[in-house]
Amino acid sequence: MPRKKPDYPDQEQYDRESNEFSIRCGMQLRALRETAGISRQDAANAAHISLATLSRIENGTDHGAAPELSMFEFRRLCDRYNVKMVDVIAALSGDSTAPGGKDDTIQRIMSMVIQMTPKHRAALVKILDILLEDT
Repeated sequence: MPRKKPDYPDQEQYDRESNEFSIRCGMQLRALRETAGISRQDAANAAHISLATLSRIENGTDHGAAPELSMFEFRRLCDRYNVKMVDVIAALSGDSTAPGGKDDTIQRIMSMVIQMTPKHRAALVKILDILLEDT
């Protein structure tokens, strides 16, 4: 049985912000999966969700899907991608003071990474590993 949405004074704004968050969440999860070099099927299996559901979430074609992703499923994805849930949530919330926080530089980098081929992403990860060895 679908959940009843609470009434908000500006329901249109709530719906718009909810859809925008769903799209951002899907894009973030996709970027994390691709950066980790994990197949969509492997990620879906790890989260105990269908491949079709994960595909809709990542592609933003089911605007209600990302907020409906349970915390357990979300945690399983983060664990599989080897990232901390708190960092992903901070990035999604726009907290620029948290690790992975959202600012212009991070958004530009994420946009570029999303557009890279898996081969180029793997090369970028190797370069970053070398650069960060001494830190």
